[in-house]
Amino acid sequence: MLLDDDAFFGNASVTDNTVATNGLWTTSNSKTEVFFSVAFEGADSDDYYLSGQGFIGGLAPSASIDQAVWISPGTIIVNGDLTKATV
Repeated sequence: MLLDDDAFFGNASVTDNTVATNGLWTTSNSKTEVFFSVAFEGADSDDYYLSGQGFIGGLAPSASIDQAVWISPGTIIVNGDLTKATV
């Protein structure tokens, strides 16, 4: 994922989303459970998405000399069942 200061370290002016307020690092480090959904866009009119809850992990931000951006892998350690639905 592509990271900026607000995404990684948080933005205190955001009041309606605790992950955006605290940032990915603090959310992962404090082992705060998050709710998520992942959408899959297909060729059909019924596009699927999965939702669930879990913990953010696997953050390893790095930059390269060729790019003036920070990137990081990330994982969500699922805690419970995933739910499949259509959009």
